[in-house]
Amino acid sequence: MANVTFTGVAIPDNKANMACRVAGGTIAKHDIVYIDTSDANSVKPADASAAGTAVAYGMALHAASDGEYVLVATHGATVTVGGGLTANTRYVVGGDAGKIEPQSGLSGGEYICELGYATSTTELYVDIYYTGNTA
Repeated sequence: MANVTFTGVAIPDNKANMACRVAGGTIAKHDIVYIDTSDANSVKPADASAAGTAVAYGMALHAASDGEYVLVATHGATVTVGGGLTANTRYVVGGDAGKIEPQSGLSGGEYICELGYATSTTELYVDIYYTGNTA
């Protein structure tokens, strides 16, 4: 299934848990990131193709280059993303780096890391759960 394309700025609600991390590469606004423990615990775009890169940490709220700080919304955040979501749908780390897709869109062999669910067509509630299973 196709990746979700967001259309607006990433705005977390006032209940969001957030963290400031160092980017271990280029990160785009809205990218889902994981912590790379082999690279000084920097964050990099997550993808479902390997167990180590599928364990999401959160959503980048702005773009960052390698070595720059990036603000990441983690558990408990409702992030307004401007559009592109289907309400009442669960989303997971996608097969393309940094992207998300509906859980039904995972290909066989991709690792399942639930990111949360869409509360509307413009808001994603971030509730990360890594199953360790593959699709």
